[in-house]
Amino acid sequence: MTFGIDVRGRSFTLRVNYRTSHQIRLAADRLLPPSIRDVDGLEDDRTATVSVFNGAPPEVLIAASEMEEAEKIAAFIQAARADGIEAAAIGLFVRSRNELPRARAAVAKAGVEATELTGRSEGEAGRIALGTMHFAEGLEVDATTRALAQKGVKSFGMVVDVADATALTQWVEGSAKELGGIDARGCNICALAVGDTPETWEKSFRTDMMHTVNAVTAALPHLEKSTCESVAIISSVSGFEVDFAAGSYGAIKAALIHYAKSLANQLATKNIRVNAVSPGNTYVEGGIWQNIERGMPDLYKTAMSLNPTGRLGTAEEVAVGVVFLRGSPLASRISGTNLIIDRALTKAV
Repeated sequence: MTFGIDVRGRSFTLRVNYRTSHQIRLAADRLLPPSIRDVDGLEDDRTATVSVFNGAPPEVLIAASEMEEAEKIAAFIQAARADGIEAAAIGLFVRSRNELPRARAAVAKAGVEATELTGRSEGEAGRIALGTMHFAEGLEVDATTRALAQKGVKSFGMVVDVADATALTQWVEGSAKELGGIDARGCNICALAVGDTPETWEKSFRTDMMHTVNAVTAALPHLEKSTCESVAIISSVSGFEVDFAAGSYGAIKAALIHYAKSLANQLATKNIRVNAVSPGNTYVEGGIWQNIERGMPDLYKTAMSLNPTGRLGTAEEVAVGVVFLRGSPLASRISGTNLIIDRALTKAV
């Protein structure tokens, strides 16, 4: 009890991790037992969790003192710089502001300068970034846009919570300003909230459904000025057939198909085409199905047995359909359809 409020409650292990790599999750899992019993005596099984992407294996360094810690971090920074990594592409992050003095000591030991992130996640050329953990995502986006720029690709990126309507609208406006307008709007963010609990329903609705509605609404004024305007909404085969993802995930995916159809009808007089795309099980390196293959082999085996071709789809196969609908002049007559890309996985007519 805290200030007369009962703060006890039932929490559950996150089964599908979409912000933590498979490698980091495995390392973190070693810190806790396979199951945990809470203060109410209820036990939660921590096994059968998966991540939706892969990454580099984490390197764990153990230091006996803060001085040794600073020396090891400094050596890491110096080695990265020696490998040709720009200072602005290096970040040093701590759990809370209480650990910032230790981070500053490590930076000083490395003989480099740092910019402390205090608001918007923006680094500076020639200086490494230093801050608390929640600033890390912004630097990942910055690194990606810089890498694209080196390839001659103009891009715009920022960290945004798509469930925040105001932040999402600002991101769309920023994109239009930076890139000179919007010709096509694609909506494919998914919370992967499979289940039938109030939490999965709320997460699916706020992330999958409302991010699509808000993103399209924000983009419409710009799409109306384009000469090749179109919208592609990514749904799923779970939206029209009952499968293992029945519940919040399947129902919201079905709602997206209906929304795409109704939106196509509403925007037809403005020559804005809207289509839905429903992929079947898609295998991506570091994606959800690869990690299900590793962490939940029985489910993966079942999924494979349901595919007549004996394999899952690829991201490239889905992308071909999306690109055709969104950008090809040959698709100018196609609007209001739901393109199923599943290689005969589903049986609905």
